[in-house]
Amino acid sequence: MRVLFPVLALATAAAAQDTGTMDRPTGEVVPYAFETLDTGVVRVEGASWLRLYFAEASLSPGSFVRITSVLDNEVQELDAAALARWGNTSAYFNGDAVLVELIGGGEFSRNRLSLAAVAGPAPGQVAGGTGDCGICDADDRVPSGELWACRLLPAGCTASVFDEASCLVSAGHCVQGSMVVQFNVPDSNGDCSINNPPVADQYPILASESVNGGVGNDWAVLVPGANTLGELPFERYGQLRPIASSVPSPGVSATVWGYGVDNTCTRSQTQQTDTGSIVSLDATTLQWDIDIRGGNSGSSIVHDGEIIGIVTHCNTGGCPAGPNLGTRIDLSSFAAARDELCGEDLLFSFPGSLPELVSPAGGSVMRVVVSADTGTPMPGTGTVHMSLGGGPFVSTAMSETAPNEYQVTFPVVDCGSVVEFYFTAETVSGLQVSSPRTAPGQLHATVAGEAIIAVFEDDFETDLGWTVSGDATDGQWDRGVPIALSTCDRGNPGADGDGSGRCFLTDNSSAGQCNSDVDNGSTILTSPVIDASDPHTVVSYRRWYSTTAGSNAFQDVLQIEVSGNGGSTWTELETVGPAGSDTDGGWFLKSFSVADFVSPTSQLRLRFIASDTDPQSVVEAAVDAVLLRSIVCPGPVLCAWDLDGSGDVGITDFLALLAVWATDPGGPPDFDGDGTVGITDFLELLANWGPC
Repeated sequence: MRVLFPVLALATAAAAQDTGTMDRPTGEVVPYAFETLDTGVVRVEGASWLRLYFAEASLSPGSFVRITSVLDNEVQELDAAALARWGNTSAYFNGDAVLVELIGGGEFSRNRLSLAAVAGPAPGQVAGGTGDCGICDADDRVPSGELWACRLLPAGCTASVFDEASCLVSAGHCVQGSMVVQFNVPDSNGDCSINNPPVADQYPILASESVNGGVGNDWAVLVPGANTLGELPFERYGQLRPIASSVPSPGVSATVWGYGVDNTCTRSQTQQTDTGSIVSLDATTLQWDIDIRGGNSGSSIVHDGEIIGIVTHCNTGGCPAGPNLGTRIDLSSFAAARDELCGEDLLFSFPGSLPELVSPAGGSVMRVVVSADTGTPMPGTGTVHMSLGGGPFVSTAMSETAPNEYQVTFPVVDCGSVVEFYFTAETVSGLQVSSPRTAPGQLHATVAGEAIIAVFEDDFETDLGWTVSGDATDGQWDRGVPIALSTCDRGNPGADGDGSGRCFLTDNSSAGQCNSDVDNGSTILTSPVIDASDPHTVVSYRRWYSTTAGSNAFQDVLQIEVSGNGGSTWTELETVGPAGSDTDGGWFLKSFSVADFVSPTSQLRLRFIASDTDPQSVVEAAVDAVLLRSIVCPGPVLCAWDLDGSGDVGITDFLALLAVWATDPGGPPDFDGDGTVGITDFLELLANWGPC
């Protein structure tokens, strides 16, 4: 059945605004009821955007709501679980109409859907300029595009990602129900009404803790849920600003990014930035002379790349009459809330260890146990995300053998291929935790094959013939034991990657105020020639890269290349940066099948290129544990029960099964994958007796 929703006109009363606080409500919610239906159009004549608030959304298993913008065809699909995460609301859609469809599962007749209200833009959008609350003399804000700073709706505020779990900080007076944060916010309209980014750049807020106690005690901690792609903000954009360990003294420079209103309507409530200085501080409050306007509430005050405070209030007479005001990041109640809400973590353990090899024929089994750390695991949420031979990651629910204990069975994969994977599980509060913690930037890896033969191993404890070149004026590659972080901590590693002691890293000096980073060009580390003529050779290494310290963060890249002809020509292996979860330090293990990039060769070389191009920034890189391994592949297997490869199932296969009876071989003859060779495996072999 197709039903057209009646046209709704928005009320004309503009939302009231407290000129002391720096929020700027972007719209208003108007009640709206209608009959239950299957398909319909919600239309609000003349509205530049819409958001739906559901009164009832009863969906049978397999059913979902599909919402499509008539203006730009942006789509959001919400099943029962997703509706709960979004608080029975939708994302924000551009245009004055959306198509709403109920897509049925097995019991479609049970589906019910009704609206309680529709949100849209309020008239009378307020711009701001010189002399207004928060503006210091002329308005010096300029457009910016940082992907750790986001717009917080419906309050009309700003929030900032501060950790790899995508937790956010903002202002307490911005907190209300059914919040959404938006990244990649586009220009606003000529009447100052906002436009919304794609649905994939919008995230519901699942949990929050906040205080709205006035100047010096106004803060919020927010936990976002996944977008329509199943990603959290840090996972999607790879950017954050960490919390400072202390607040600096007055007189230092600071910068604010936020979504304040503006006289230039296309900039209003889009991301802009301004830099000034910290004027004064007391035990709870920061004061500064940086331009802000309504919509900047919750913006982070950033010094030296770290968050030192939160924007909350402006001086109502304009900044020349007195500095603007915010809450210190080290306020004890604020810090405790961050620890309580965002300090949740889970422990992942692997009985039997992570596999170094898996069978190309499939069937290799590993166990994963998720247990409580600072968070409590939710049973049934364990998921493995796996990439075969460099292909896309496929997410699969793990088989749960007991509460929070799982089993993973590896599929068929070409011999010699690298299998990359990571695990996720959720806490009872809905926070998703990964193993490795920074996945998918950091991954577990194994190789498909029967055995491994070492071809080349270098832990950099001795000189095996690597060479250094390049035009950088400082920060050239250097082999040595990294200096301690207590001596120098500016993005450089404090220890090597494999525990042997030495690695290659960019400079290794504490002189000149820890000036160990790359400057004015590139430094190139090139391996000796290596025999990789076996077609099943795999290369792996650990790398470190940081480009987040100091000014001009997220500007440069680390390039890793491979050559099959001794260095005459080069092929890109990977490029790290300029943004992402692996550009803020940390040792990352990477593995590749050589044959995916160059033909089997006895003239293989690797090189690592760290560069600092204009504008100059702090670039620190390191390499360790370079390994090349040849993978032994099995002969043709005609069937899984043919354990001896003879072409038929017989007595020798039966004896091979008996030899591992009551054990876990990690694959055949554990044909049923239950972790133990037993009677059902024997019966399966017997059922397939004879030629394959």
